[in-house]
Amino acid sequence: MKKSISTQEDIKQLIIDIEQKWQVDKWIIDDIHVWPYIRIKIYIYFLNKLFSSSTENNVAKNKAVTGSVLVKYFAKCIKLVSAFFTVISFFLKLQNKKIIFFGAHYHRILHKGEFFNRFYDSMIDSHNLKEDVYMIEYRKVYEKNYNNKAIINLDKYLGCYKLIMSLMNKSSRKKSVFNLEGYDEFYETLNIKTLSIDKVSLLKWSKKIITLEGFYNRFYKKVKPEKVVFLGYYGLEDLTAAIVFARKLNIKTIDLQHGTQINNMAFSNWTKIPQNGFNTVVNEFWTWDEESKKNIEEWGNKNNIAKAKVIGQPYVSYWTHLHSKVVSTNKKILYTLHLSRIEEMVNKDFISIIKKLNYQWVLRLHPRNSMSINEIEEYLFANGIKDKVTVQSSVEMPLPEILSQSALHLTNYSGCLIEARMMNIPTVIINKLGLEIYKQYLDNKLVYFVDFEEPNFNLVFENLVKDVEINKVTSAKLEIYNPLS
Repeated sequence: MKKSISTQEDIKQLIIDIEQKWQVDKWIIDDIHVWPYIRIKIYIYFLNKLFSSSTENNVAKNKAVTGSVLVKYFAKCIKLVSAFFTVISFFLKLQNKKIIFFGAHYHRILHKGEFFNRFYDSMIDSHNLKEDVYMIEYRKVYEKNYNNKAIINLDKYLGCYKLIMSLMNKSSRKKSVFNLEGYDEFYETLNIKTLSIDKVSLLKWSKKIITLEGFYNRFYKKVKPEKVVFLGYYGLEDLTAAIVFARKLNIKTIDLQHGTQINNMAFSNWTKIPQNGFNTVVNEFWTWDEESKKNIEEWGNKNNIAKAKVIGQPYVSYWTHLHSKVVSTNKKILYTLHLSRIEEMVNKDFISIIKKLNYQWVLRLHPRNSMSINEIEEYLFANGIKDKVTVQSSVEMPLPEILSQSALHLTNYSGCLIEARMMNIPTVIINKLGLEIYKQYLDNKLVYFVDFEEPNFNLVFENLVKDVEINKVTSAKLEIYNPLS
């Protein structure tokens, strides 16, 4: 199965070919469906190669621990007792809630002096749902959050539970039961050893999930939620376990869109699925727009495996309601940057365009940007455009705010395109990969494509800006979805 992967379409076809050749829907370890985990790992592996994104491999060095065996033993006992009482206290304090939201600190922005989950809290605040929800925060937890009393630190309580279970499991190691027919052939054919999807790795992965059954069963039975919602259902064992055991208790599991879904193989083109769906995938999807909904329905409607519902982008709707009376001159062009060198994204052609057009430009950095703002500003100054360009971090200003000030949005392949489209702000895609990802959105009214590599790029882009000035579209009125409806 050695194929050249040069487009998103190539990745999609590779995965579809795998699904057609092997019985991936029947690959199960201890009643856990493993194909979604493998599928998404394959997709992300090739996508990273496609985007030529490099990740630093930060290897934590274990420090030598000194001290006597007796001291270590007593320390472990104290830690275990503390963990036990922490977990017991946690379960005793739980109350019935209608909905459970799983999110992380990187979904939050500063709003009126508090960290505000722009997807969840937008709905909670608009519909007065503070008393009806729990906010499960994984990764780190900020000190001052909106509706702070609803927040549960998952790493803290689940970490204590894992500590207790790790000691209990030493005395009771149950042998896994699995069906991985044809898996050895698939693994050898795929031949990507760095993915850690060999049988031994899969058994360890499923064991981590099974270990958490007691925690989630007790949690769900105490809270009795109607719905459990995730901002990205895949990638973390703790969240996969939350889905598996919610589904086992017939609780509705939902993914709320937080970026591009079309062509994303976590949300697209599933061709071989068990009759009741994979238990490691949610059974409902809340999407930003009709195109994303149709993308889910293409495979989800088969045997009623997954439902899709358009709810809009809650924070875009929330922000526009709060600032409905703001009048903007729209004399800015927003350029959402990707992970590349500034010299590549703002080359001599762009410098010429910036100098010529009567607009202020905002270069909005990618959330994972590694360039310093000073470094970028020095480059702008050296090329004589510093007075016409502002460099903006992704947390400096809410995206809807800068979009509301912009006549045009420019991008290579950013998901901000969808949010700009909701606000009737035209977007120009300038990269062929971006065109591949967003081809369903191309309408030459709100979404355009101008190839950055074409010799006549400057002329075409300048004419397009003139057309946008003439054919301005009024801002849309957006409703804020009620998650309990």
